[in-house]
Amino acid sequence: MDSTSKPTPDPVEAVFMELNQPATSASPAEQGDESTSQQDEGSVTTHSNQPSAPVESMDSMDTVAIELEKAVAEPSATVKNGYAPAPFMFGFEPSAKYPDQRQAFSQLLGMSGITRMFAAINTVSARGARKQTEPYSLHVPKEYVAAFNEGTEATIKALTIGPLAGFYDSTMGGSTQTEELLLKRSELHPLVLRQIFSGLSPVTAKHLDDLDDVLTDFVAMLKPYQCTPTADQSTLKHVILINYIRATDISGGGSMFVIDAFTRMVSLTLKAEEWSVALRKPGILKRNEKIKFSITTTIAEMKLDGGKYQANKEKYEQALEMMIGDQADLKKIIKKGGLEAFGRETSIVLPPQEDTETLEE
Repeated sequence: MDSTSKPTPDPVEAVFMELNQPATSASPAEQGDESTSQQDEGSVTTHSNQPSAPVESMDSMDTVAIELEKAVAEPSATVKNGYAPAPFMFGFEPSAKYPDQRQAFSQLLGMSGITRMFAAINTVSARGARKQTEPYSLHVPKEYVAAFNEGTEATIKALTIGPLAGFYDSTMGGSTQTEELLLKRSELHPLVLRQIFSGLSPVTAKHLDDLDDVLTDFVAMLKPYQCTPTADQSTLKHVILINYIRATDISGGGSMFVIDAFTRMVSLTLKAEEWSVALRKPGILKRNEKIKFSITTTIAEMKLDGGKYQANKEKYEQALEMMIGDQADLKKIIKKGGLEAFGRETSIVLPPQEDTETLEE
């Protein structure tokens, strides 16, 4: 190559250059009547638009595609191969009786797909900054914590730093709670589920049963692996994203509702050693023993700007098509329904439960 020639641009950096252009909002005419009805006067919180450090290897886009493929894979298959699964995303789909709510929920699914894109780029960029050529492995006990924390940090960064932060109003509420408990292993699941899903109006008792099954399967698939905390990796972090719709009756009689699309981001911080003990199968004489379990739960309620999503949807779909490369399974998903189909495939979507009791706060 001529010494004066410019080096071939890194594909991940090229995507960032495009995606970090200032996002614009669609005009009312572009949004359509239904999209317009979903907005209110709430301001949108903005954050720094600085991208992650670019990855230096030319095969970085292939690595991003692998991360995107992992996002749609069954968690059990990923764990069986010795890797931490992508952070869980859940969605509570509204009833087909409410088409305006379904439309808003579709936008949330699209944002789930975009979040996975940025999380994948963040993951690959962080590995490049560490000069790390292979992902962390659950087969290596000292990499267990780092394997989970990597995906958690990449996902949180996707939503809080860069272009996607401006798609949400993050001033809608939140909380942080730290608990140091002494309890039986059998009491852990109800505790964790309530920490994550408490107060969400779409969540029913039936949903909680289904979610408990998901948690049970998640814990079971991790039991073969040993978690060994290290001096710089003593805290285990998980993040869970929950997409749901709020319908506010502004008429008082059920004739007019304001529809808002929300994502709840739940960050769980645990002591890795206590997590390891909690997963460990107790001896026959210790089935009812109580164990220490410390947990810090941070919740952020984020309202989606549906107009901004619609205005930028085509650009992100084009970027996704570029990122997936030759991954046949991902191509089929995108062909079926673009970003929103990808978002659905990468989430656990729970159907509406008609006329059932919801979870109380």
